[in-house]
Amino acid sequence: WPLRSRPRAVRNCSMTFQADLSAAQAHLQQGRFKPALKAAKSALRKQPKSAPAANIAGIALGRLGDHREAAAMLRKAIKLDPKSPIAHVELANGLILLYGDKREDDAAEAYDKAAKLKPRDAMEKLDAEFAKAQLE
Repeated sequence: WPLRSRPRAVRNCSMTFQADLSAAQAHLQQGRFKPALKAAKSALRKQPKSAPAANIAGIALGRLGDHREAAAMLRKAIKLDPKSPIAHVELANGLILLYGDKREDDAAEAYDKAAKLKPRDAMEKLDAEFAKAQLE
């Protein structure tokens, strides 16, 4: 359906999802992790299968120090979009922060997966290159 022909409730939900996702991304980029998490969770309530929203929530949780929940959310993001390098990179970072050397092999595996993915845009290319650098 074109956006105009959708029922109003569906159209409003889609628009508020996009607004929440945009707000979450903006808050994350500005280092405001609590508002980023709140907006990402709001987006996930509207579209539970949104990999970008799950990824933002996972990153925000990690930056707020809730590494276990961050890892779970990042695993969800990976499950929803396994070709996203940033989710693998952030999972690796979280494993290192949470477990240190005990999960170094798991972190290296996550970096390796990110490094081997074909980037779909410039940001993903940077994420993949970062992952490669972590393996050197």
